[in-house]
Amino acid sequence: MNHQANSFWDKALYRDIESKPTTAAPVKTLAKPYSQYFAQIRKSMLSLENVIETQEFFTATWKWTWSYEINSRKLLYIHPCEDAVIATFIISQKEELKLLNSDAIDTDMKQAIRHGRNARNVRWIFYNVTSPLQVQTLIDAITLKHKILSQPRKVRQVEAIAS
Repeated sequence: MNHQANSFWDKALYRDIESKPTTAAPVKTLAKPYSQYFAQIRKSMLSLENVIETQEFFTATWKWTWSYEINSRKLLYIHPCEDAVIATFIISQKEELKLLNSDAIDTDMKQAIRHGRNARNVRWIFYNVTSPLQVQTLIDAITLKHKILSQPRKVRQVEAIAS
């Protein structure tokens, strides 16, 4: 899925900018099995080293969204909706190559990555989580992205030459 129609976002659960939901609200509010999917994804994200969870109101389109980041870099956004859990994540070209070339990433996720929307040198992936397999597929992809973002950045060549 590479684009969400505006009517889709009208189904976001938490619409009121003045009423911030609790961190675990979707577990209580979403219907099964989506509450279970949200809980599994959230638990997996929080188990990754140095990951921070926040709830942010992202425009009138996304509304209240759960975001996960490491070192101020976004790993994943989760959008609880009336009848769905939608995941959005952004990948650089480098991350895209690593994900697409990894045997740990499922074919369904690779297709979602290829169909993601390119914007400003990154690819936006929208992933509708509708089954336990897709929960695991998402977790596998974000775990690999976490591993990539956790690696120390290479020292610039100019700095290496100067020393």
